[in-house]
Amino acid sequence: MNQMKRTRKLFALLLAAVMVFGIFVTGCNKSDDGAALEAALKEKEELTAEISSLKKQLEDAQNATPPT
Repeated sequence: MNQMKRTRKLFALLLAAVMVFGIFVTGCNKSDDGAALEAALKEKEELTAEISSLKKQLEDAQNATPPT
């Protein structure tokens, strides 16, 4: 009977340890995802600015009078 109680306690302790480890790993991954998301957003902003600049250059080139 005592061995069964001890086995249950050990199993509950092991389960709790696995859950805490899972929460820790998930929390770490979320912070990493946040950094990756921030970097992706920054890159998107840079690319959007570059595209806008290229569009303006194209419009200017199309509106420019050709040299004679």
